Amino acid sequence: MPIVTWEGQLIDIVVGLDLGTGGVRSLAIDLQGQIIAQATRSYPLLTPQPGWTEQNSSDWVEASLDALFDVSRSTGAFFAPAKYEKNTFQFKT
Repeated sequence: MPIVTWEGQLIDIVVGLDLGTGGVRSLAIDLQGQIIAQATRSYPLLTPQPGWTEQNSSDWVEASLDALFDVSRSTGAFFAPAKYEKNTFQFKT
């Protein structure tokens, strides 16, 4: 994903988003594998009664957008998506 820095430079980076049980992590790395920026945001794990565990999908979205914004702000750049890579989801059965 190319980004444009405040100085007008074009830099290629890869941005990843990892949603876990208790939070989300966003990471920006350059093409040499160096970490440019990273951010984490947490979201609640709800237990309405014993043996039940729930999460609100809106919490995932809000935390993901916040983490991506934090990474963008940390790099001092504007993201310009060039390509989308489909990821897989893991479910424990």
